[in-house]
Amino acid sequence: MCGALKSCQLVGHKGSADETRRVLLNSPEDDFMNRVFLAHDPIEAHFVKGLLESEGIEAEVQGESLFGLRPEIGISSDTLPSVWISQEAQLSVALKLVAEYVRDRIPGAG
Repeated sequence: MCGALKSCQLVGHKGSADETRRVLLNSPEDDFMNRVFLAHDPIEAHFVKGLLESEGIEAEVQGESLFGLRPEIGISSDTLPSVWISQEAQLSVALKLVAEYVRDRIPGAG
């Protein structure tokens, strides 16, 4: 994923489902993108994007086009849609909202 980018580093809990991936973009004004959620499908990714945006956090869904190709290219976390934010200052709030969503969707969690 990071081949054409200047830099890629993982932050957060390595290997966990809610891992945050931080990617430096090519243009200086874009700074970093932070992956805050790895969805099961595009519908869930857009739901979480809407949840973040309802709290004033600009978000985008990436990788949803790969979801339909999963039978041909294989099933892995790299073929799942994910939700990303670009504002570093909003990262902790975004991760908190995502954690609340995950806790609430899994019966008996939390």
